[in-house]
Amino acid sequence: MCVTIIQKETDLSTAEYLGHNEGAHWVGDKNDIKGNTGPDKFFCGGPTVNFNGIDIPPLVVHSSSGGITPEILTLVEDRLDELNVFPRGNGKPDPVILVDAHGSRLSAKFLNYVFNKAHRWIVLFGLPNGTGFWQVGDSNAQNGNMKAHLVKAKREVLQMRMAKGQRAAISRKDVVPLVTSGWDKSFGHIENNKRACATRGWNPLNRGCLVHPEILRTKVDITSDLTSDQEMPESQDTQYSNGGSQVSTASAVTIPSMNTDGLAGFYLDHISQQRKRMVDQYRLEDPLPLSITGTAVWAWTSIGNS
Repeated sequence: MCVTIIQKETDLSTAEYLGHNEGAHWVGDKNDIKGNTGPDKFFCGGPTVNFNGIDIPPLVVHSSSGGITPEILTLVEDRLDELNVFPRGNGKPDPVILVDAHGSRLSAKFLNYVFNKAHRWIVLFGLPNGTGFWQVGDSNAQNGNMKAHLVKAKREVLQMRMAKGQRAAISRKDVVPLVTSGWDKSFGHIENNKRACATRGWNPLNRGCLVHPEILRTKVDITSDLTSDQEMPESQDTQYSNGGSQVSTASAVTIPSMNTDGLAGFYLDHISQQRKRMVDQYRLEDPLPLSITGTAVWAWTSIGNS
């Protein structure tokens, strides 16, 4: 779905909502808005998206800040549910929405909607300080191409108006035409979208963003004491951490690559060993009974689209 948010306190006018195409003229009855709305018509309208044979009309809304609000986010999901874009029931999984940590995602209005059994959604939160790595819409193929198009398109509009002796400015009624003209080259480009999903590891689920050069640059070797039944080759006396200082590895274990199999098992074994050592240590220092709780384990769930 193409969602366009225009900054305005009050309701949008018809020209702002549908977008005014300066190159077209009104045809027929002066009240025939529908007949004058569409590609190359007086009101161009936003781009319609087709998903699994379902046409999804554009959504044009407004907010005082020009940004998303709980009401807008809830409206998006409500529109998708009305169109039955993600069928429910008969053993089908609930649809999933992946969001960042913007405040609108934790509002009562939005949460009440997604937790309603009649139209339940699964909400996944991504890291707020790394949205550029995991958000598909932030890819160069989508957001990057749209921004490049808007710069060029706005310049052309301003030059045209100056040539006509008009005021060189962009108004709200220009927003929808500008977005529509760049949609197919950015967010509406199917092959680029598939590539962006794969690169970020969402489809297929390959943890793709974890091998991004910027992410790999932050990788460090994490070491911990070995248990009595683990041995380190004598030739590996020292290793270097990310900061460059020497770290003894005579009694250390290195976490395997994030892209190898068995990572979850490694961490579970490691947590269990650490817990046992902590219990043994407390027993030596304090004869009172000890209970250690609160171990957290993150589970990755594979979610695919048919």
